[in-house]
Amino acid sequence: MACQVTRSLPIEYVWDALGRQLQPSRDTGELTAQMQRLWQDLRQGVDLIESMPRRISACIAARGGFLLTDF
Repeated sequence: MACQVTRSLPIEYVWDALGRQLQPSRDTGELTAQMQRLWQDLRQGVDLIESMPRRISACIAARGGFLLTDF
C-alpha cells in the first residue's frame, strides 16, 4: 500500500510551521520582525536536513567511528 500524503505541497508545511509560532500583533514592524526571526530559525532547520546525506555518508565511511568532519 502506498504512503498517503495529506498535503501535496512542501510550502504548506512551511506556512503551517510559521503560523503555529507567530504571535498576534497589530504592529506591522513587530510582525515583520517576528516573521524574520521565525524564517531564520526555519532556514537553520532546513540546512540541517540538507546536510544529512553528507553526515550519513561520513558515518558509514567511518564505520560508526568518530567523525572528524565539520558539516
